[in-house]
Parts: sequence; structure tokens; C-alpha cells
Amino acid sequence: MTTDNDKKPYVVPCRKSDPSMKWEYTDDKHLKHTKSGMCLTSVDNQASAELVMEECKSENEAQVWTFYSSKKFWYLMIYEVY
Repeated sequence: MTTDNDKKPYVVPCRKSDPSMKWEYTDDKHLKHTKSGMCLTSVDNQASAELVMEECKSENEAQVWTFYSSKKFWYLMIYEVY
């Protein structure tokens, strides 16, 4: 996943040498885009919501993500979606 100039994330084939594709999973469970310093954010804090990039804020629940795995796949979900 990478971002464009409009701060909207999109999925592309992985290129390990491309710095625009590097992300950090922070201690407060944010996905921080290392090049822009912005965090992946769910607009409506819903599983089907639009994703955007916004300034990282530790209190923003729409930026809290959790990972889990099932056999061969890794899943990413917004934290505590009901």
C-alpha cells in the first residue's frame, strides 16, 4: 500500500526498495506511513469505511488497527468495530 498526493492510500504490487511503500506499526497500534509521517485512518470508524491519511493522533480511535492471521493470510482490521 502507498499513498498519492491527495493523501489517499491505495494498493499496488509490493516493491521493497520503494520508500513510499514503507509503513510502521506503532506502539499505540497506528499504521504510520514512514515517508509522509501520516497515519492510516478509517473515515467513519467502520470496516467498510473509506481510508484516508491523516496526522497521527494517539487518541484517534479511527487510527487504531489490529492484525490477526488465519493460516496463510494476514488480516488488518480497524480496532473494535462492532
